Amino acid sequence: MIEYKQEMNTQSDKCGIGRCQPKSLQYCATIACFTGIYSLSSLTTSTLSIYISSQITTLEKQFGFNSSQSGFLLSCNDIGFLLLTLFVSYRATTAHIPLALGISTVLYGFAGILCSFAYFLMPSQGSRTETTNRTSFEQTDSLQLCNLMNLSSYDADQCESEAPKAVGTATTFTPFAMVIIAIGMILQGIGKSPRTPYVSYYVDENVEKRKTSMYLGIIITVGIFGPALAFALGAVFSNIYVTLEDVTITTRDPRWIGAWWLGFLIFGIISIVISLPLFCFPKHFQSNKEVIKTEPKENVKFLSHMKGFISTVLRLFRNGCFTFSILGSCLQMFFVSGMISFMPKFLETQFTIPTWHANLLMGGLNICSASLGTFIGGFIVYKFRMTPYACMKLALILTATTSFAPLIGFFVGCDNPEIIGYNTKSNVNLTTCIEDCNCNKDTYFPVCGSDNRNYFSYCQAGCMEHNLDGYAECKCIGEGATATPGLCKPDCDMLYVYISLVFVFALSQTIALMPEYIFVMRCVDDKDKAMALAFRSLLATVLGWFPGPVIVGKVVDTCCRLWNSSCGGTGACALYDLVDFRYRRHALDLGVKLVATVFSFLAFMCARNRQDLKQKPVSKLEKTIIPEVEELMEKSTDDEHIHGHRKLINGHSA
Repeated sequence: MIEYKQEMNTQSDKCGIGRCQPKSLQYCATIACFTGIYSLSSLTTSTLSIYISSQITTLEKQFGFNSSQSGFLLSCNDIGFLLLTLFVSYRATTAHIPLALGISTVLYGFAGILCSFAYFLMPSQGSRTETTNRTSFEQTDSLQLCNLMNLSSYDADQCESEAPKAVGTATTFTPFAMVIIAIGMILQGIGKSPRTPYVSYYVDENVEKRKTSMYLGIIITVGIFGPALAFALGAVFSNIYVTLEDVTITTRDPRWIGAWWLGFLIFGIISIVISLPLFCFPKHFQSNKEVIKTEPKENVKFLSHMKGFISTVLRLFRNGCFTFSILGSCLQMFFVSGMISFMPKFLETQFTIPTWHANLLMGGLNICSASLGTFIGGFIVYKFRMTPYACMKLALILTATTSFAPLIGFFVGCDNPEIIGYNTKSNVNLTTCIEDCNCNKDTYFPVCGSDNRNYFSYCQAGCMEHNLDGYAECKCIGEGATATPGLCKPDCDMLYVYISLVFVFALSQTIALMPEYIFVMRCVDDKDKAMALAFRSLLATVLGWFPGPVIVGKVVDTCCRLWNSSCGGTGACALYDLVDFRYRRHALDLGVKLVATVFSFLAFMCARNRQDLKQKPVSKLEKTIIPEVEELMEKSTDDEHIHGHRKLINGHSA
């Protein structure tokens, strides 16, 4: 029976697929090679997961979603994750982990391609999609030009198919688009469920304990480049019109919609291709295999599995260090999920910048802070061979330091823009001019006049002609005046001040990521490690990643002052109260961070009473040598004691 087990181990520790195990592939049967390949897989899948956050504003314009609906779509990723995470994690000790990771990456790719179908299946919606030439834009614009003859274009109550559909309004296709993208995001979540517990368990079981943080640090650092890549390429795709054709409008035009579907399609295909090498890695590596001298186990009944599962869960949550640390981590994830989901939108609205610019800033922010911070955290743990207790202490200091960061956000931002026809009183002549134009006061289409003032619409600016650069003959602005679509650039230079502050605090917080992760792995028994990591992912999803975008989305919607609406219902927000947006967002962040700090402190206090968490990790060589040295020292001490006792006796005899 031992020979049978040895034969099974021999087949499962070689690179290849099935019986196809060429010698040339065996050079790759190392944990270093696995780390490199899986890091690339992690990069593509994390890019795909975060990419939708870079396109929130674009999707809202395309389909008429509000921020609550956008937040729900982001949370669908976590719904899929919750469906399977406990089941797959419980099987971590027996699963073929590289094979499972390969399958999950393929599922990620398929899910990304599915999300892009929302664009290809969308029917033509009047001016919303047929805007790839100059004539179609002019036909739409002429409906809102200053009309001195008081000629009616479209009634406000008209709901026929020939009525133009403004960007951001809801249509009959809106719920179908929600379903398609939601299914794609749920499939992504299912593909995500085994990744964190499986790769952590696989690495930790195949390397020396003190090297776990180094390999996991490399994987997590490369994976964190995914969000940076998602926002960077999101900026590129946001700068391309949705139909991939040249158009006469610019990215500052309220009608601009970026090619959001390109990212889903490209990242989906790349994920499928890069998953193939993962199928070739063995179940375990030869240097770490053990010959089990027991008979093969019979099929264990479901009831036995459930008893083992329940006892493991109870054992974990009786562990105060684990419980408090996980709760603090969940609140940190709530904060991070809300920031990643709506930070681009916040930058766009707060500082009046186009979508591509906001995505570019988010990409740079992720590269410089998240990736660098995670790597530094892993390096510190490895270099100084930090004990779990020291890891938690470092995480607490960094968490407490960054908990008051949102306070600064209250004061760093821009004031609401002054818009003539909305929140700014105009002189009598201008008021009369606007009234003579017979404008639809419910249609918000901001323009920047040649006098560098904002107007509610080009109709209220008195514009009577449309040209390639925007609008001309805007008589309410002045003789021969012009106007361009979009708000004027604000006289507010706080953008890069805000980005710099976010970078400093994000760097500090991500340095704490790896120490906290190592603490969770070490504060539980080895037999509970896989389940501990699974529950960490599960609760971080239930209490952090899932509710974060939904709640923050609802908070964002409460700051809206003007909505795009049509016969299909209320669509995306057209104008936010910037001051209200800034205060509410940072007030929520402040509350979450303070509570997270309290839980981190409780975890630290629990760790103070556990001596096992204050011992430094030892290598396998040290595990072999130290007991032998201690045994020799004990023998030497005993010999000296006996020899001294004999001398004492001889001395008395003399």
